[in-house]
Amino acid sequence: MRSVIPPAGQSMVEFIIVTPVMFLLVFGPFRFALLYQAETTLNYAAFEAAWRRRPQQCQRGGHERLCAGYGGALLPGRGG
Repeated sequence: MRSVIPPAGQSMVEFIIVTPVMFLLVFGPFRFALLYQAETTLNYAAFEAAWRRRPQQCQRGGHERLCAGYGGALLPGRGG
């Protein structure tokens, strides 16, 4: 008589194969949304800094520290 051995390791193998795929399908869009939001925020900050650092505005007086701060924060190696 042959004894029937239950497939004990099959469910573990299926779990190991399916779990990463499910994590990518579930959490992938959330990660993409966070990266997109970070990129949009950085683009907006660069736009605002460039707009506020116009030469005519910096030469009127009183805005030197503001203009220097925006420029220093956006350029690598200059602080920020």
